Amino acid sequence: MLRLAVLLSAIAFALPAASKEWPPLPADGFVSGRATTPEDIKAGRAVCSYDSIYFDMGGERPPGRPLENYPVPQYAWLVDDPWGDNPNREPVIIIQAELWGEDGLGLGIRHFDGRLECAETFYVEPLGADRSKLPKLK
Repeated sequence: MLRLAVLLSAIAFALPAASKEWPPLPADGFVSGRATTPEDIKAGRAVCSYDSIYFDMGGERPPGRPLENYPVPQYAWLVDDPWGDNPNREPVIIIQAELWGEDGLGLGIRHFDGRLECAETFYVEPLGADRSKLPKLK
């Protein structure tokens, strides 16, 4: 039943992509103000975990904590080549912003087609939560 709910929410989320408009931010389906749990990842509310950032570094895994002063959810660009002359920007929604240890940072993003991805911060340009201030989509 939970899988069906996640699938239906992903389909509903993907529908606005065809209209080339920013969809409303989700009312649920994200992690904000607390550390992500394995249940959050299974339910699609989060993407990143310590292992997705560090893979197998060995030793003790520090607990995750929300990234301070980073609103979730919010709109963003996913940038394919932030250092290039003409990078492609894909509109996404940040559903998780978490820190592990001193420098293990992961942003969980949801693409407009419902796919989930863990991205490093230099590939993501946060745009905030106010739809009226967002750039027009092409």
